[in-house]
Amino acid sequence: MLMTTPKSSGDDEQRANNIDRQSTEEIIETLRGACGKRVRVYGDDGRVIEARVEVIDVDEPLARMRREAPRGEFMAVLDSDDLDDEIENYGVGGNVSVNEDLHRGWRRPGIGWETFEDGEFTGWGGFDVERVEVVSDE
Repeated sequence: MLMTTPKSSGDDEQRANNIDRQSTEEIIETLRGACGKRVRVYGDDGRVIEARVEVIDVDEPLARMRREAPRGEFMAVLDSDDLDDEIENYGVGGNVSVNEDLHRGWRRPGIGWETFEDGEFTGWGGFDVERVEVVSDE
């Protein structure tokens, strides 16, 4: 009898990752309680960034045009020195942010930053956030 090992597909990996995926509300609550603490941020692409949360900007109204109703916004600003150690050619940015959609539900959280090389802008980096955990109170 011939035995074969099934090949792992991207779908299998996605299902495995979804087991650990937090809801947007869980990510917001974790970050809300983490100001001044180190967190580990897991991305949908497998990247992991560890940094201290500097500032939390919670539920500020956001309206891009006068005729739009304000929507909520949540932002956790991560320590730039930590990000410089974690991200190759890190320049600026590194905020975990979430906006409400038009139906008052939260969109998926994301983190983004700009990269520079020799003082010149080289591009944008970032990923959708799958999970956040507090790793220390330092």
